[in-house]
Amino acid sequence: MQLKEDLTLIQRGTRTVTDFLYSVKSITDELALIDAPLSVDDITFYVLNGLGPEYREIVAPIRTRESSLSFEELHDLLIGHESYLKRLDINPPSLVVTAHNTQRKDHRFSKKQPWSSLHAATQKYDSKSQPRYFRQQKYTPKCQYYDQLSHVAKYCPQLHPRKATAKCTTASRSLEQRWLIDFTASHNITSQVSNLHLHFEYDGTDEVLIGDGSGLKITHSGSLTLPFPKRNFQVQDTLCVPTSNQNLISVHHFTKHNNVFLEFHPSCFFIKDQWTREILLQGPCQNGVYPLPHPRASTLIAMVHERTSINGWHQRLGHPSSKVVARMITSFSLPDSSNSSISHFYDSCSINKSHCLPFHKHGLTSSTPFDLIYTDVWGPSPQTSIQDHKYYMIFIDHFTKYVWFFHSVTNLMLKSSFLNFIK
Repeated sequence: MQLKEDLTLIQRGTRTVTDFLYSVKSITDELALIDAPLSVDDITFYVLNGLGPEYREIVAPIRTRESSLSFEELHDLLIGHESYLKRLDINPPSLVVTAHNTQRKDHRFSKKQPWSSLHAATQKYDSKSQPRYFRQQKYTPKCQYYDQLSHVAKYCPQLHPRKATAKCTTASRSLEQRWLIDFTASHNITSQVSNLHLHFEYDGTDEVLIGDGSGLKITHSGSLTLPFPKRNFQVQDTLCVPTSNQNLISVHHFTKHNNVFLEFHPSCFFIKDQWTREILLQGPCQNGVYPLPHPRASTLIAMVHERTSINGWHQRLGHPSSKVVARMITSFSLPDSSNSSISHFYDSCSINKSHCLPFHKHGLTSSTPFDLIYTDVWGPSPQTSIQDHKYYMIFIDHFTKYVWFFHSVTNLMLKSSFLNFIK
């Protein structure tokens, strides 16, 4: 009872995952020695309860799994998440930079209010609330698109933001679902959580920083897979930003997780394997951006409207017996091009499915070894062995079923092997 109580109250605290799992394993081993072993699910339950709030992002997916995790698999998952947390401590993802300006309405200011008045109002408010040394620093905005001072790209008069917003609202859903390759994005970004195959809620306070200096809220994070004919590409470390109007793929993350490199041309781009340099995917250049082609549909469709022969259905259905093929064709109205009755399939199928050996019974018996010996010679072989052997001879003892095997280059050498075996 004391061991189970210790296992219930055990906490990771400031220990590493390896030390924590070692403590849990020691207690479970002691319970197994006293004939009170714990199941894999119970061990996983105690481990997850003692990890602490830092590991809640990985605890939730593990709890919802339908299949059980072995202790080794649980150890590998937790070690990987511990390494991920250490990298976050070293390089905290304070802001995510993207090269695309996400257009959204800012309800804090009026659309007709010019940028100069907004900037002046902001400076006037800051001069009352900030210390003196901060008031002396003047911030001069700079357009990220035309490199002009006094405004940022969001309020650039040459970009006509109203027209761009109107085009965005009339864009089709297919354009919203496409993925754009972004050179400056430090993370992958999607606007819909349904695009993520594995996701969990984002509890942090960080935001996505866009070109105009504003931040977009992150609601979820996760990963997904984009299936293509030659390879399925993994899109990991993906952030869900509902206010974004584009799905962005970070070049750094994409090349790192898929072992590929990208080659860009004025009219198209190529995704090539890092080692073989094989072209895995080719995409176009549309209006100055490089979108990924639409992934293939994951739903498989069986083309049953094509007529085939009975032997064809026999091969497609996995070489079943003639009775099974006839029942399948009748039950599911499978199209038959021959319109003939099922008579006989290949001899190899019938022999492989036979339940009795094709040998007749004989009255030969043996009571001791070497009472009855079977022998056979085969050769010359059409292909020689590594040692140039072409002839082979085998001896089988009827009583012990022991086998002797001899090989030789010529058939004359088999005769000496036979005489030596008899002696």
